[in-house]
Amino acid sequence: MKGLFLFVAFFFCICFHAQNVDCYRFKNGDFYYPSMPDKISVRNGDVQESYVGEKLEMIWSVKWLNDCEYDLVCIEVLGNSSDFEVGERINVEIVSSVKNCYYSMLTIYNKEYPMGYHLPGGPFPLCKKE
Repeated sequence: MKGLFLFVAFFFCICFHAQNVDCYRFKNGDFYYPSMPDKISVRNGDVQESYVGEKLEMIWSVKWLNDCEYDLVCIEVLGNSSDFEVGERINVEIVSSVKNCYYSMLTIYNKEYPMGYHLPGGPFPLCKKE
C-alpha cells in the first residue's frame, strides 16, 4: 500500500511539472484586459504600446528575460495618465494560460518602491485578440 501511495504521489508530481505554459504565443500581438475592455496593448518585438479607447497613452520597451518572464520599461507617456512615469518598470511573470489568455504576477519598480512592489490580487489576466 505504501508503494502505491508513493507511485501516485510521484505521478502527480510529474504531471504537475509537465504542464508547461506556452508563453511564446504571447510574445507579439494585440491584447486586451478582460476587466478593462477599452484598454488595449499592442506588443511587437521589443515595443509595447498602451491604448485607452483609440488613444495611445504610453509606450514601453519590452525585454524578455526568459520564455515566460519579461520587463516593461516606460519610455514615453503621451496621455494624461499619471499611473506611470518614464523609466518605471513592471516585471511580468506568466504563471499560467487558458486558451488565448495568460495570467501573470506583476512587480512594479518605481521611485517609491525601488526594490519592487509585488502587486496584490494576482494573477492578472491578459488576453490575445484572435
